[in-house]
Parts: sequence; C-alpha cells; structure tokens
Amino acid sequence: MEKSMGGSNKELSKLCLAGFILTILPLLLLPLYLMFPRNFLLGKALPVSFLVPILGFIVSIVGLITAGIKGKRGKGFGIAGVVLPSLAVTVIALILGPFFIGNARTATRLAENEMYPLGYMLEPTNTEYDVSPYRIPGEYVFNSNDLSVSETEFEGYAESKLQTIDNKTELSIRGTFQDYNFLIVRSDMREKWLEENSYSGFQYYDGYASISYGRQGREWMTIPETLAVYIDPSDKFIIITNCNDYKIIAEFFEGIGEVEPTEATTEETTETEAPKPPEFYEEYETVVYLRENINENMSLLDIINVVDESCKDTRDDMYSLEFGTYNYSTYDHYSGEYVEVGEYYCFCIERWFRAEDGNTYILRVNVLYDVNSTNKDNKHVKMHDYQVADNFPNFFDYVRKSYAYDYASTEDIARIDIYMIDSDSY
Repeated sequence: MEKSMGGSNKELSKLCLAGFILTILPLLLLPLYLMFPRNFLLGKALPVSFLVPILGFIVSIVGLITAGIKGKRGKGFGIAGVVLPSLAVTVIALILGPFFIGNARTATRLAENEMYPLGYMLEPTNTEYDVSPYRIPGEYVFNSNDLSVSETEFEGYAESKLQTIDNKTELSIRGTFQDYNFLIVRSDMREKWLEENSYSGFQYYDGYASISYGRQGREWMTIPETLAVYIDPSDKFIIITNCNDYKIIAEFFEGIGEVEPTEATTEETTETEAPKPPEFYEEYETVVYLRENINENMSLLDIINVVDESCKDTRDDMYSLEFGTYNYSTYDHYSGEYVEVGEYYCFCIERWFRAEDGNTYILRVNVLYDVNSTNKDNKHVKMHDYQVADNFPNFFDYVRKSYAYDYASTEDIARIDIYMIDSDSY
C-alpha cells in the first residue's frame, strides 16, 4: 500500500527515542536528589547523573544520523536528546557546584592552616616525666608583663630548640625535635596568629590548654585533630606540638639528657582524680533547667531554641552537633559506666565547658528517633563549631539550617536523654 504524504507510516527511530529518555532521566531523578542529598546523591546516583546525559547525547546523534539515512521518523526526539543534555548538565552543576566549590575551598583553607603539617597526637607516653611547669592552666594570663619579641630573638630561640626548621613566618616558626613536629608562636602576637589559624582558640581539657584544627576526611567531612600547647618559662613563646611523649617535651625545654623522671605525690593524684558524686551531675543547674524545659512532645526547633537560650552567655564554649544512625549509649553516674540503649537515629547537641571548680565537663542533649527505612543507612557524623564558624558565628544557627535538622524535624521524637559527664569519662 502506498505511504501517506506526511510519512506517518515511517518507522520510529528507536535510537532517537532512547537518547531522549536517557537525556531526561536525571531530571526525573532530581526530586530524589533533593530529598536524600547524602545517601543518594553522594552514593550511587552521582556518577550516573553525569554519565546518563552524555550517553543520551551520543545515542541521539547516532539516532539522528541513522534516521536521516533510513528515512525514519522521530527526529524531534533526537534533536531534543542533543539539546537537553546541556540543560541537564547545567541544572546538575548548579546543584552540585556550590557543594564541591565550598568543600574545595574548605580543603584549601585547612591545608593552609599552620597546624595542618603537625599531624595528630597519640596517647601520652613516659608520663613519669614532669611537664607541668610548661603546661598552660585555664587561668593563665598570656604575656602578662607585656613583653615584646624581636625577630632576631625569635629566630634564635627557634634555632636553639628545633633540630630542623621547615617554615618561618612573622608569627611562627615550624620545625622538628626528635622526630616530632613543633610550632613556636610568638606570645606577643598570639591574638593575630589565632585569628588566622584557629576559630576556637585554646581549649582547656583536664585543666590545661590544647588547640584543635581540622583536616579533610573521607566524604568531604572535616575531622578535628587536637594538639598539645605549652608555654616557655620566659612567657615569650607558645609551643604547639603533636608530641605527647612527656620525656621529649621535658627535653625540648631543658635539653636532651638533662631530665629525670619524677612521680606525682599521692595527695596530688588523689585530689585530681577524686570523682564527683552522681548528685553533682544530676542536680547541676543547667541540666535541671534543660530537663524541665524539654520533652518528647516538643518540636525539634523548640528544643534547639531552649538549648540555645541556656547557652546565650557561654558562646566561647565548644559546641558540636552529632547525628546519624548508630547504637546509642547513655551514661549512668551511679554505676560509672555507659549503658547501651539501642539503635536510634540520633540528633545530639554537645557543649564542652569549664566549670568553676576548674574541671572540664560535657553536657549533651540527645534527641532520639526510631530507626526506619529513611534513616537506617544514615552515617554517623560530628560537626564542630569551628568548622562552620565562617558562615555561622552562632553555632545554633548552623544547627537549625543543617540537613540533619531538615530531616529530623519531620520525624516523631522517640525519646530525649540529657546528661552531663566529666571529660575524663568521655
């Protein structure tokens, strides 16, 4: 039978149609990207979302060529399959671009931090050597005599202490001593150095100073690392190091072969390690306030607002947000042990602070959700205040805008657990 003038009986080009479908597939998946940005986007769908439009583009071109040669219909699908990939790639780039650019900038900023080459600190060794004369207590006043340091004096001190020197700036000198990394910072320039290299400043765990920086971990997460901080007896130089070998620390200040092990007195040890009674933690004012003002029937936003209000005068403390699905444990002060509660999706706000007794404590507000199909694979993540300080000077603003909040705020709360512990029990 004779074919019609319009060619309606022509065979449809399956390649043109297939190319068109492949091209629009990522756009059809876009709602899933927005609903599950972590598990879906960063997992299996991310490489596919870029490869599929490219494949569709190629198939559409082949389809247009073969349709022209064989006189098949469906060229409109082929043309759309050639034009739409650029649109699909543009849309995906707009979504992913800020994510990758932001994390690339974070990685660059972390690598430029002067503490980054120092590495990380291991558990203490050779603790029979006394390093207390060089430690910095919480009440310490830096450069109390308003001493200034000349460039010559600064370089001379570094050369007398370090076995190798790797980097020099106006504010600091980095090098090695007995295979450990040391960073010497001028005490009279410490504020400027902290402004350039640390968002949280010095923290005081167990009554002595330390400092943290971030390094890039897997999945673009920033992993906090803690370094030890000491002060030269002259009060002119601050020492930051990954060394936790007390013998080497003592030799850094006193000279190799010039130190002898010492033992702390029984009286000092007993006073330092004396545990607080359970009532101290259970009846602590902030803990009581939070327990009285937070319950499972509240919205997550209202809970965050209550915690924020309780911390309004303590913005200099350290804060973190911990979230994800894992086996949750609470601390029982009467037994002195952690007690496993079970698997939950957890949304936990943590505050580290130094109390009037000079000890460091951790207060945790834990909002727990039953595990279900939407959260069972959510990974365990912890974000610290200094990691988001660029965009959120108030850490609780970050908490309210985090993707963990976006998810948890839509779920029903299973239970609330609020407790405080000594940092030694953490």
